[in-house]
Amino acid sequence: MANELVSLVPPTTSIQTNDNILIVRGSSITPNLAPYVLHISADASPTLGANLSMGGFNINSVTPTQMGYLASATGTTGTGALAYAVSPSFTTPVLGTPTSGTLTNCTGLPASTGISGLGTGVATLLGSASSGTGGLVGVTSPTITTPIINGVTNASNAAAGVVGEVISSTVLATAITSATLTNITSLALTAGDWDIYAGIQTNPAATTTQTTIYASISSTSVTNQRPYMTNYSAIPANSSVGINCYPVRANISSPTTYYLVGFITYAVSTLTTDGYMYARRRR
Repeated sequence: MANELVSLVPPTTSIQTNDNILIVRGSSITPNLAPYVLHISADASPTLGANLSMGGFNINSVTPTQMGYLASATGTTGTGALAYAVSPSFTTPVLGTPTSGTLTNCTGLPASTGISGLGTGVATLLGSASSGTGGLVGVTSPTITTPIINGVTNASNAAAGVVGEVISSTVLATAITSATLTNITSLALTAGDWDIYAGIQTNPAATTTQTTIYASISSTSVTNQRPYMTNYSAIPANSSVGINCYPVRANISSPTTYYLVGFITYAVSTLTTDGYMYARRRR
């Protein structure tokens, strides 16, 4: 059994020994052990002298306070040499949760698992390879120079509110009164910057004649809005005519409805019209 310190007792005026107890008092003893009580195991053979040591400690250099710390120890943990206050070196220690510390000179912290308090997905991002150059960007109004943005390849549609979102409407055989502005169909657009496309196609009866035809995309119901497409040609009876409107940019800050407005002058018999509107969010 290795030498082991047990406790401190008040100074005594005698020296007493048995198989494992040494009590020392007085400065004339070499080494000067007073006023300490040492527990020495039965198989130990300490020799009094100038450098009596136990467990790596020089008895002469141990203070009463240090002896008290040693005496109160209830056991050991780990293996290896004792550690001192200045620049100790530990191998694979289990430190638990420290109450404070400065990690300026530490290395090897895994970014993807070793940092707490990050937002969702940030730790994974920090542990991933980077692409491009420059600084990190935030969520709101970042400036990105010449980015390469890959398009989708899975035939999916852009979600509502996302650049590339599409809203469309198609109607068939809509009744229209001759020489009367009529809403063929409409789109309810949310705030954003949209490109709008539209067109009409007439469906006359066998004997119906047509003259003036025009159509436009308008932000006002049953109101023709310039520019608009027109057809004033002499149209034979029973002829279907198709007109595509001029595209319109709708840069709006609140929900707004846009209309496909048609105007057809016809005679003799009946006529209906088909129409489509298509809007894509540009940004």
